[in-house]
Amino acid sequence: RFFPEVSFDGSGVEVTLTYAEVRIHGEEPLPYRDIASARVEDRRFGKYLDLKLRGGGLIGGKRSIKVHELYEKESFLATFGDYYGRHLAMEQYQAGRG
Repeated sequence: RFFPEVSFDGSGVEVTLTYAEVRIHGEEPLPYRDIASARVEDRRFGKYLDLKLRGGGLIGGKRSIKVHELYEKESFLATFGDYYGRHLAMEQYQAGRG
């Protein structure tokens, strides 16, 4: 209930965040547990959220979200940070209990 499903639309892109995964329209869902790191990059054609994947994955082990195409860019980045941060905190908590 604290991390409900949230969708962000843009020109040619739709991204949905849930408590467990990132869904990029037209691609397989990406569980947070598969993300090794996340970084915002300003490149020639705009701003991207680059997600480095654990264990390889697609296209050299990363996925990129075209943040510059989303209508609510800053809201998306803040929400992703909250949801992914929650996941990282949960992993740390579970590691401490094991």
